[in-house]
Amino acid sequence: MLYSIGYGNRSILYFEELLRNYSISCLVDVRSWPDSSFNKQFCKSFLSKRLRSIGVDYIYMGEILGGDEALKAVNGGYSLFSNYYLAGRDLRIVRALRKIVSLSLDRNVVIMCSEKDPLKCHRFCFVSYLVYELFSGKEILHILDMTEVYKTSELLSSIVRHEKFIGRNFMRKLVFQRLRLLYSVESHNAGRDGKEVIHNRFL
Repeated sequence: MLYSIGYGNRSILYFEELLRNYSISCLVDVRSWPDSSFNKQFCKSFLSKRLRSIGVDYIYMGEILGGDEALKAVNGGYSLFSNYYLAGRDLRIVRALRKIVSLSLDRNVVIMCSEKDPLKCHRFCFVSYLVYELFSGKEILHILDMTEVYKTSELLSSIVRHEKFIGRNFMRKLVFQRLRLLYSVESHNAGRDGKEVIHNRFL
């Protein structure tokens, strides 16, 4: 099974409890900058040792699947996002995603970033969406808490709640719009109508 999680302001002890609750045996770190100054318990060197001590393997893939790669998709514009990435032309990304999917076939794997809310993080609108597109609707379960988990498809549906769904290409555009806002310094100044299209009760 494949999951995603963000630590936010959680303590390392509670984070470990979440991993145990979902029987996670492997964590894939997709942060571009894994040496957290916000929460030092989640710095790469400390976290990797801590996870090994509780029987969880640690794999770092932020150099390929991190927010910096998501930013390239934003800077490249929608055509790059829909054609270059989704067509699988960046083999580094495809291979990394394939490795994660393969690992999850016989164990519980979680993709981790710093943002607690998946809809505010590239792990949903970049990593999870690419998995969903490239691997025939492969679901990732996004952990919010001990009993609250949402599938990628459920989060995608929430994005288009206020829109008339007009096909897969439309969905891509809405996901790209969300990704662009995550990396836009002007995101907080966007018009209310625009926010209603891409925001929902999770934000």
